[in-house]
Amino acid sequence: MVFYIIIALVAIGFLVLALKKPFLALLIFLFLLPLNAFLTTYIVHLFNLESTQRLILTLWKEWIVLALLIWAMGHLIKEKLAKQSSLKLFWFDYLIFGLFVLALLTIIWGSKNPKVIIFGLRYDFEFFALYFIGRIMRPEPKKLKIALLTVLASSLIVALFAILQVTILPWDFLNRFGYTYALEWVPGADLQSSQIVGSTRDLSRILSTLSGPNQLGSYLALISCSLLCIILFVRKNIYKLGAGVYFLLILLPLYRTYSRSAWLGLAVAVLALMIYLLVRLFSKKKEAPKSNFYITMMAIVFLVVIAILGYVYFNSVNSGLLKEMINRGFSTSGHIEAMKRGVELIKDHPFGLGIGSAGPASQWSMGLTNEIITESNFLQFGVEMGILGMLGFIVIIITLIVKAFRQIAQKEDIATKILLLGSALGLIALSVNSLFLHSFADTVTSFTLFALLGIAINNRKNIDVIQRV
Repeated sequence: MVFYIIIALVAIGFLVLALKKPFLALLIFLFLLPLNAFLTTYIVHLFNLESTQRLILTLWKEWIVLALLIWAMGHLIKEKLAKQSSLKLFWFDYLIFGLFVLALLTIIWGSKNPKVIIFGLRYDFEFFALYFIGRIMRPEPKKLKIALLTVLASSLIVALFAILQVTILPWDFLNRFGYTYALEWVPGADLQSSQIVGSTRDLSRILSTLSGPNQLGSYLALISCSLLCIILFVRKNIYKLGAGVYFLLILLPLYRTYSRSAWLGLAVAVLALMIYLLVRLFSKKKEAPKSNFYITMMAIVFLVVIAILGYVYFNSVNSGLLKEMINRGFSTSGHIEAMKRGVELIKDHPFGLGIGSAGPASQWSMGLTNEIITESNFLQFGVEMGILGMLGFIVIIITLIVKAFRQIAQKEDIATKILLLGSALGLIALSVNSLFLHSFADTVTSFTLFALLGIAINNRKNIDVIQRV
C-alpha cells in the first residue's frame, strides 16, 4: 500500500510540474532517461518489488510524456482561443498524423488485443509525441543551451561509468544492484549485468546505466554527433577542446559495446558532417566561417585517426578476439534470417499484419513464441503497417533530416545550430543503426533525439532572438 501511495504522490507531483513548468519537467525527463534502467533495476532490487509494482515503476517515462502532452494540448487550445497561435505545421507533420491514422486502421485486420495495440503505438509513435511537445513548447535560445547542457551532463555520467566498466570494475559488478548474469534476456526478467559474445568473458559487452549494449551504442553515437557539432560552432577554443576530449572519452565505451550497427551509424554521420562542411565551404549563397570550418575538419580528421589507431591497437593486442567479435557468426546469421523473414512477411501481407505485430512490441505483448523480430525498424513498420506505412516512415525521417539541415544556415543562435545539426546527424546515425536493429525502440536515444529536434526546429512566425554562446 505504501508503494502505491508514494507512486501516486510522485505522479501527481510530475503532472503539476508538467502543467506549471513544462520545460523544467522536460529537462528532468532528459536527465533521467539514460539513468532509467539502472535506477529502476536497483529500486526493484532494493525494495523487492513484485512484477506489477515493477511495471508501474518502469512506466514513469510514459506518464511524463502523457503529462507533457496534456500541457501541450491545453496550451494549443489556449492559444487558439486567444487567436495567438504561432505554431506552424510542416507538410511532413501531417504525414506523421497520417501514419498514426494508418496504424489505427490496421486494427481492423490486425490484432484486437488492447495490449498489443498499446505496445505497438508506444514503440512506433511515442518519440513522435516528444517531437510535437518540443514543437509546441518553443523555448527561447537560452533555454536550448540549458537543454543541451542537461543532456551532456547526464551522458557524462553514462560515459564515465562505462569507462569504469571497461577498466577496473568486474564484469558482474552490476549484479549487486539487481542485475543478473544470463545468456539470454526475456521480457520482464532482470537485466543482464553484461552480455558475453563468444567463448570468453574478455568479450563481454558493457551497458553502463542503459538496458543493453546496443542501446548504449546508439546513445553514445547520438552524443558523439552533438559533440562534433559543438566543436564546429562554438567560438571559444576551450569549449572546442572540452568537446574533443569528451568525444575521445566516449570512443572506448562505444568500442566495448561491440555494436557494429552503432559504429556504422556514427561513421555515416561523420561522413555526412564532412560533406556538409565541404558544401558550406564552397557555397556561394552565404559565406561560411571558413577558419572555424577548417579547424573543425582538422579536428574531425584527428579524432577519426585516433579512433582508427585505437582499433589497430586492440587488434594487435588480441587479433583473434577482435575477429571473433566482428564476425559473430551466430549473431550475423540470425540477423540475416530475421530480415529475410521480415521481407517475406511484407510480400505476403502488403497491407501489414497490424500495429504491435512486430518488433519489441511483439515480444512484450504476444510473448517470445509469437514474436516477430525483423532486426530492422524499417522492416518492422512494413510488417505492421504494410508497404505504405514503411514508405511513409522513410519519407518522414528523410524530410526531418533535410529540414534540420536547411534551417541551420537561417539561424544566428549557436545553441540552435548545434541542436539542429546534432539532431540531423543523430537521426542519420540512428537510421543507419535501425537498418540492422530496432533502434527507434531504444527509448533513451529516440526520446532524447526527437525532443531536442522538436525544440530546435523553427516553428515560429516571428524572428528568432539572436543569442551568442
